[in-house]
This record gives sequence, C-alpha cells and structure tokens, in this order.
Amino acid sequence: MSSCKVGGNPYQTSRINSRPIATLVTRIVGWIAASALLSAGCQGSDVGEVTGKALRRDGTPLVGARVIARSVATGKSATASTDSEGQFELTSSESTDGIPPGEYRVIIMEDRDGMGVRPKPTIAAKYGNATYSGLTFVLEAGEAKVMDLSLDPPVARR
Repeated sequence: MSSCKVGGNPYQTSRINSRPIATLVTRIVGWIAASALLSAGCQGSDVGEVTGKALRRDGTPLVGARVIARSVATGKSATASTDSEGQFELTSSESTDGIPPGEYRVIIMEDRDGMGVRPKPTIAAKYGNATYSGLTFVLEAGEAKVMDLSLDPPVARR
C-alpha cells in the first residue's frame, strides 16, 4: 500500500493544494456566465415595447380607456387599458413581452359604462377612427418607445 507520508505518521497522507483548482473552476464558471449574458444581449429581440400615458388636454388622466394599435402591414392588433394615471403598455395576443416591429395606427376608445349608462365623451370622436385619429408610430425590433398622448376634447355640437 503506498501513501505519501508526512512526518512520522504512516496513516496521514498529504493533501493536494486545492486552492489553484478552485480558483480555476471559479474563473471558468465566471467566463461561461459572462459569455452567456453577452451573447443573449447581442442576439437582439424580435419585438419592441410601447408604453405611454393618455391625458386629456387639461392634463387629467384618461382612466379605463382602450388603446388599440393595428399593424399597417399585417392588420394584427396590440392593445392596452389605461390605469388610474392614464398609463398603458401595449401587448399583443402573440407575445406578452412586446409587439412585433412595424408601422401602427392607433385608436383610443373611452370606457363606456357597461351598466347601460352612456357617459358623455371626454375626448374627440376622431380618436375612435384610425383614419382620422392622427395617432401613428413606427416600432423597430428591440426598441422601447414612449407614446405620451395629449388628447383633444370633444367638438361642441351646435
């Protein structure tokens, strides 16, 4: 039986200095992790993000409205609901991480009370029609776009 004897004790074996090996392993793991993070960041994204705030011209938030953006190329829509501060984030039915790049036309639909009561509109009717709303954007892959809206009041009827 062979063993490395240290001192005069035949049962005590020498220990290999494991510190250089542990340091090497730590460095290799660090390089692998850093490479994975860098390569993930370099691949880019095939979607973009659109967030914003919908405010009336007087600065009050448009609460509970639907923001609908329709792709000019595909006709597919991305939607959002405004919160208590008028903020929204568009999402598509295909992805919760954003929306596909492209040109979009936008409409805004005010919350209409589902109780049979039709409240008076607080924004111009043009925002309900993509042809007349004047709200458009172009989104690039990987882009984070902010779309802050200042919406006109309804046109007074005579």
